[in-house]
Amino acid sequence: MKIGTTYKFFRTILIPICLFATFLGQQGCEEPEKSPGPGILEVHLKSQTTRYLPSNSARYGFIVSLGKIYAYRDSRVFFEVFSDLRATQRSTSQLDILDSLALNGETIIGESYIPPGKYSQLTVKITPNGFSFYNGSSHNVPVQVIDTREIGNEVMYFPASIPVIEGRKTIVTVTANIDSSLTPSIIYNGNDNPFDIFLYNPKFSLSSVTVH
Repeated sequence: MKIGTTYKFFRTILIPICLFATFLGQQGCEEPEKSPGPGILEVHLKSQTTRYLPSNSARYGFIVSLGKIYAYRDSRVFFEVFSDLRATQRSTSQLDILDSLALNGETIIGESYIPPGKYSQLTVKITPNGFSFYNGSSHNVPVQVIDTREIGNEVMYFPASIPVIEGRKTIVTVTANIDSSLTPSIIYNGNDNPFDIFLYNPKFSLSSVTVH
């Protein structure tokens, strides 16, 4: 049952019982307090770069895999943030964090109803897939991206004070510094032929929390 439906159901049962108890001379019942409704937590991603802004001669793309997002009250109480308000679970999705939405801070990477309260941490799992650029030729030029983090350390932790209020929306913005997260490098294959790569070490931060 939904919160409101559950409350009405128990109120319908409880009131006649309390009235009967009062008729028999027993102390009546107090009406139960209504449980608070949920708030909405919405997570935005904003990318910052000066090196990879689109121009007349070049367009860049940085594709990443977005995994699970969690909001923590403490170490034992946490809630998953799904992809949108209709979702009941999250699967890994792909997004370009150099597209216009991300550069404008308009990419929504999570949105869920969660119980009201003060949350102390947000966790986000993002892993790189590949980088590419269009340089005026007929196709994109792919560049391999190597994640320099150890296996199992793909989750990023963002401590913060995040209030979630009944019936209101809290927007949290995670900012990705792309220039600091990607380091150009060169590796060699067996024939000593060099090719370009990027080393990835995410420099992300939780930049703002606003309640609407």
